[in-house]
Amino acid sequence: MIMDKQLVYLDYAAATPVSDEVLEAMRPFLAEQFYNPSALYLAAKEVHRQLESARESVAGILGARPSEIVFTAGGTEANNLAIRGVMEQFPDGNVVVSAVEHDSVLRPAAQYDHHIAPVTPQGRVDVDQLMGLIDDQTVLVSIMYANNETGAVQPITTVAKHIQAIRDQRVKAGNTTPLYLHTDACQAANYLPLSHARLGVDLMTLNGGKIYGPKQTGCLYIKAATQIAPQVLG
Repeated sequence: MIMDKQLVYLDYAAATPVSDEVLEAMRPFLAEQFYNPSALYLAAKEVHRQLESARESVAGILGARPSEIVFTAGGTEANNLAIRGVMEQFPDGNVVVSAVEHDSVLRPAAQYDHHIAPVTPQGRVDVDQLMGLIDDQTVLVSIMYANNETGAVQPITTVAKHIQAIRDQRVKAGNTTPLYLHTDACQAANYLPLSHARLGVDLMTLNGGKIYGPKQTGCLYIKAATQIAPQVLG
């Protein structure tokens, strides 16, 4: 026990405290404005308006449309929605992930036909080997933006350019199989640009609990026209 000693906390990559600003912004919804935003009465409609305002704020940060933001209960749910949602739409397809992904990417990917791309000694994905794993049936590539243990930043924009070239080749060959790029950006949000257009991604995971928001909050950016199956029904 260290009850009589000052705690030195060095695990902010795992969890951050809720900031005073966030706590104050959330306070009304924890007490007075607790209504179901899907209900039809006026108080609930106001909560719905606030919910959509939050969606617009997140979309603005990513340079996305509000309709492209799906709120989730954290990064794990968002990653599962990305991997499982795409793969269940394309049961004959396969997914390529890097060897250093979070378990919430690796374990869902393992349920399908999948390939694991190696990384260099510096912890960065080997782009050439990654591209070599993509075949005509690959529908999804998932590469995390920044690693939660090593801090290595992955070359997402480079991967995106290669993937776009493969898409162009598929069009010329008459292959209608889509190829989506997902990035787990949970560790990147505090430090790196998050514009989906700049990164070239189709799906992006964010986690509020890593950036001074409450635990069990997050979202998945899903680019319009991305074919994805819902994981929670009703």
